[in-house]
Amino acid sequence: MENLKHTKGEWILTKNSCYFDVETNLDKNTPKLVVNVLMYKLSEDNIIISDSHCEEAEANAKLIASAPELLEALIMLMHPNDMNDFNFANRAREKAKNAINKATK
Repeated sequence: MENLKHTKGEWILTKNSCYFDVETNLDKNTPKLVVNVLMYKLSEDNIIISDSHCEEAEANAKLIASAPELLEALIMLMHPNDMNDFNFANRAREKAKNAINKATK
């Protein structure tokens, strides 16, 4: 679909301590930052980052990084290119399975 306005390319997750970047490597020389993810708790005086915050931040970043593939699978299911192609559902399911694995593994 031509009217999609999100950042193009595969979204890649990189980890810096408990801070996660989701970037696209469409141009391999200059990756483009899509979003950065950090989970923390604010107390009155401090920012608290714990292991559980890091795990949640990583899970959120993985889900965000898989968004283009998830969208592509949904579009494929909703708008098959060829109605005579009975294999499109299998390809769409495979694409969705791969995107879900990227989001959850």
